[in-house]
Order: sequence, then C-alpha cells, then structure tokens
Amino acid sequence: MTKRVDEGLAVFDDDGKWWEITGRTERLSSEMKALLSEILSVVPMTFTLIGSVVEGNRLALMVEGHSGLDDNRTYNNAYTFVTEVDLDRNMIVAVREYVDALRVATVLSPALATAVNERRDQFQLLKGVFEEQ
Repeated sequence: MTKRVDEGLAVFDDDGKWWEITGRTERLSSEMKALLSEILSVVPMTFTLIGSVVEGNRLALMVEGHSGLDDNRTYNNAYTFVTEVDLDRNMIVAVREYVDALRVATVLSPALATAVNERRDQFQLLKGVFEEQ
C-alpha cells in the first residue's frame, strides 16, 4: 500500500464509527481501515475531490474514485463522505459513506471476489466479507 493511503487512513480515530450504505452497517473505524487496506491492495484507486461543504466540525466530501481492474475494465464511482472531525485532535471520528451501490455490486465486488478466491491466504477480512454473502 502506498504511503499516501497510510497517511490518509491515519487521520481516522480507531474508536470512531464508519457507516456505509452498501451494507447499511456501522463498523469501528479501526475495522474499516483494515478492510480498506485489503481492498486498496487489490484495487488501487485514485480519488479526485469534486467539492466539499464545511459546517462546524462536519465536512462533506464529494469524491470520484478511479481504478483499472485486472480484467481490463475500469471501476469509477462517485462517493460522498459525511465526516465528523474532532477539531482538538485533528482526527475523523465518524464517517457516513454514500456510494453507487449498484456499481459496487456489479464491478468492484466481482473483482474483489476473484482476488479473494485466487489468494485466500492474503485476505483475512475480505474473505470474511465474501463468506457472509
């Protein structure tokens, strides 16, 4: 994983909450950081900030994610992250992630499932995600 991804994930408080729309579930940020590390090792992405809205300690980020997949397809998706920041510690303590769930299901999830099936021993968290389905 790249240094920039590590730096980005470091600003999330491990005890914070991360809610995501595809499963309508909430996880600890520490769990989500580990899962994102596995996902980004399979599908390295670049993110482009489209816009942001700041209100007090809340920040909404509109982001485009881009990645080339092993099967020569492209995964592009639009994300909105509504975050809550602890301004005293400069840490993100809560995230609500909104994404095109159909695009995740039809493009990203199959790419991740293929990688997990081919290299099961490398992906402890992703393996659990696909076993739950």
